[in-house]
Amino acid sequence: MTRTRFSRRGFSLSILSLLVGIALSPGARAQSLTTLFGSNNGNAIGGMVFFDLNVSAGKNITVTSIDTNVDTINGIPPIAVGSVIQVDVYIRTGTASGFEGNSAGWTKVSSGTGLAAVVNTHTSIDISDFLIGSGITGVGLHNVTYRAGYTNGTGVNEFYSNADLSLTARSATGTSFTGGPVNSPRVWNGEIFYTVITGAPEPGTLALVALGMIGGIVARRRK
Repeated sequence: MTRTRFSRRGFSLSILSLLVGIALSPGARAQSLTTLFGSNNGNAIGGMVFFDLNVSAGKNITVTSIDTNVDTINGIPPIAVGSVIQVDVYIRTGTASGFEGNSAGWTKVSSGTGLAAVVNTHTSIDISDFLIGSGITGVGLHNVTYRAGYTNGTGVNEFYSNADLSLTARSATGTSFTGGPVNSPRVWNGEIFYTVITGAPEPGTLALVALGMIGGIVARRRK
């Protein structure tokens, strides 16, 4: 049987490379932020719902999917439970408020489909991933093939947050960027699933790198 031999220097450098890789690679954590699922209002097929996302300083998030509330009760005919629905996602730098009626400044960054669930429950939509940086980003969800169920704003039900970001509900429209009536405040019913990425290594990880470097130096001196 052949035995593989490792030099002390080679072993130390391997550990050092591993530690450096861990330290310099960005951290990533899967998280979500939810509003509510208790609609008392809704828009038409082809309408939009708007809100602001404020990502904490020093962080970026990659949005990976969303759950939304599909109004499967109202309308003639109503949206059938189990039918395929589509959403397009638009974003802009700064707040969505005041910019709902014009497509200028908005960028379509994602689109996805899902199967309509019963109203006031989670309809999961697999959207293409997109990145949002720190600061305020306006978001407009275009409910292309369904009626969105949402909740009238009361002054106390429009703000949701966690350690990574906050969501401020803004408005809803019955059409897409056509200058029609803007209904505000309206609270999007939904949940955002995302991965938060931080670029700076944690102090504890830097300490491990330092120990690895010291170990490598000591090993070379003993050789």
